[in-house]
Amino acid sequence: MSPVSCPSYPLENFLTLGREVVHAYPRFSGSVSTKRVEEVLNIAPGESAQSWTATESRYGDDWVEEPYPMDDLQPVTTEYLWETRQYVISKLASRGLVVGKPMSVSERQEWDRVVGLALFERLDFDVYEAFDDDVWTYLTIFVFWDFPQWRFPGKKFKEIGTTPTDDEEKAQRPADRVLGGSRNVLFRAWLRVYVLGPDFAAEGEVDFAGEDILDNLFGRPTISQDHSFARAIMQTLYRNEPSEVPIRRPVFREFMKAIRRRTASVNFTATGDLIDRELDKLWRDAKISIDNSDSTQ
Repeated sequence: MSPVSCPSYPLENFLTLGREVVHAYPRFSGSVSTKRVEEVLNIAPGESAQSWTATESRYGDDWVEEPYPMDDLQPVTTEYLWETRQYVISKLASRGLVVGKPMSVSERQEWDRVVGLALFERLDFDVYEAFDDDVWTYLTIFVFWDFPQWRFPGKKFKEIGTTPTDDEEKAQRPADRVLGGSRNVLFRAWLRVYVLGPDFAAEGEVDFAGEDILDNLFGRPTISQDHSFARAIMQTLYRNEPSEVPIRRPVFREFMKAIRRRTASVNFTATGDLIDRELDKLWRDAKISIDNSDSTQ
């Protein structure tokens, strides 16, 4: 099987993420108004725009730091932001993922794939804003206000009629899905496509990597922050185990353990064209380890 195509950006286009035109985006700091964060945590999926959210003619309420022209960047328009929301929702609907409809585990994985790819296609910011937590906090609260509860609805309480304590409420609806950062509901989906390439999230001849596999990779920034290395790791998965089979996830976990042990003394990216061979060997060793483990149980 041929390796999955994972394009990388030329160095001269890195700051603009490969785009010819980029725009400046609004910002919002959750520390400025925790009230807005709490309000989003209580918005049900599919709930209509609030009095403070973005519309086709405004960025949001007075707490929003509106974008301003700087260098070659012009402010993104409110119309474009609204169109982006509608674009993402339409992409989800085309896959049968309707706002407010409960999702299975496989549907949540599909949700991440579709949202990540759609945001990658639409968000035309530069690399500085792409990794600005306040930009993602703004997008989540004011443009995609119902997405945190849609993707992460929280656990239902077993006893109907009981009133959760404040601590239980916070545990049920974690704020870090709203605030910008690695666990933000939008950023985590976008980041996977940005690092691994658009082809990684597109439909193809391999089964899309599930949540366990992606968390195993992106939960280790020392590895995933090397984008070419992260792509090589995913290509190794797809090359050796293109289909979703029971052994795929445990082998990948063992594979990542082996990589972490080796990175202390080996610079994989320095191996150049030999990196695929080195990673394939680690994959085979990981599979043998899992097979031996299963045979002794």
